[in-house]
Amino acid sequence: MADDTARRALVLSLLERSPYRRGLRPHGDEVARVAIANDQLRGAMDEIIADPDYASLGRIDGRRLKRQKALIEHMLEWVYFASSDFVERAKRG
Repeated sequence: MADDTARRALVLSLLERSPYRRGLRPHGDEVARVAIANDQLRGAMDEIIADPDYASLGRIDGRRLKRQKALIEHMLEWVYFASSDFVERAKRG
């Protein structure tokens, strides 16, 4: 089982590769905290962190870990579109 420091680093790493990074970056610590508190997301993070490729290279194998990575990426997308920053921009058009 991974620790929260490793989980946080993983979430922030995926956030930086996300198309929503500009909007999420200022909230990265909070996004990571909420993700870690979620059992399903934490399980996905632990599976990624335990993978040999991630442990040795910091690389997420897209075939073996597709479901786990997608789960975290979907959470980032949801948070972005649910954020007050996005809602305010959408109101302005």
